[in-house]
Amino acid sequence: MTVVTPAIPHHRPEQAAWADRGYAEGGRSAPGGSGRAGNTAGSAAGQDLPVLMPSGRLRQSGLADGDRGFAVAIHLTPFLWLIGIGPIALLGPLVIWLIRKDGSPFNDDHGREVINFGLSYLLLHLILVISIVGMIALPVLWIVGIVSLIRGAIAAGNGEYFRYPMTFRFLS
Repeated sequence: MTVVTPAIPHHRPEQAAWADRGYAEGGRSAPGGSGRAGNTAGSAAGQDLPVLMPSGRLRQSGLADGDRGFAVAIHLTPFLWLIGIGPIALLGPLVIWLIRKDGSPFNDDHGREVINFGLSYLLLHLILVISIVGMIALPVLWIVGIVSLIRGAIAAGNGEYFRYPMTFRFLS
């Protein structure tokens, strides 16, 4: 299996995020990787390095179904807010991430991404609420948030890494 790391310049947000975190151009190894392209010996939990797919997405092969399931749950637990659970829904991704981050680099990456998105989403809400124009833009933010959570869950289910739009990287 040939492992390809994203090259700069980037035209897709998923690739740019990997480069920003130092994975491209001889930097750090990808999550779960040994630091050397093409070498899967020494990978965490027997996982292969992420592979750049023709679609431009990074896909982690060799994932256990449990890792994918927990990653999907990390992305979908914020929807508990819609059924009236309230702030507890924001703790769901945090709890799953804290439990799974050391056991799976894939879950660690997805957990950090959802938490960063949640914090960014909250910050953007606070900024938009204080202005008239922002009150008009709130429904757009909600739609982007819902669509992004669904896209993140689908990507996690496919074993792909995902980057949310409009997200500040509080946790790196």
